[in-house]
Amino acid sequence: MTGVTVFLCGVAITMLGSRCHAPTVLLTNFVATPIELSLIVPFLRFGETISGSSHFALTSDALKKVLTGKASTEVLLSIFHAVLGWLIATPFIIALLYVLLLPCFKVLVRKFKSSSSSPKKPSSEVRLKHYLKEEHQDQKAGARNVADSSEMAELLVPLRSSQSVEN
Repeated sequence: MTGVTVFLCGVAITMLGSRCHAPTVLLTNFVATPIELSLIVPFLRFGETISGSSHFALTSDALKKVLTGKASTEVLLSIFHAVLGWLIATPFIIALLYVLLLPCFKVLVRKFKSSSSSPKKPSSEVRLKHYLKEEHQDQKAGARNVADSSEMAELLVPLRSSQSVEN
């Protein structure tokens, strides 16, 4: 079962790309594995209740038959019931987790939000400060031209738009 969840995490990481942190996704999967395994029996019982069938006796003999490939139709039916219980319960579990975790993540995003979206690219404000410093040095030397003014205007546009968004 762990191989399937690792594969699904890999698919999610590939689809999300740089919007997620791959080691965190895999660590979360590793931490959630005991929870997944502990919920097999409740999902099995929930699936049996939904389908109206009798309870399957979980014994070591049934587990040995599954592992050796000699599972009876009763064992396979119980696996179907567990999957059915999981399929029905999952949307409700996801909705509950969304409602509980969204406020937490909003606080964390505000707390850890950086002024620059990428450490490799300086923000407009940093570039403007650098430009103004250079311009000041150029003014001292008396070497200011029209091209510098147009560059400054290009730098001010993103800065003004980001300030209006923040206000």
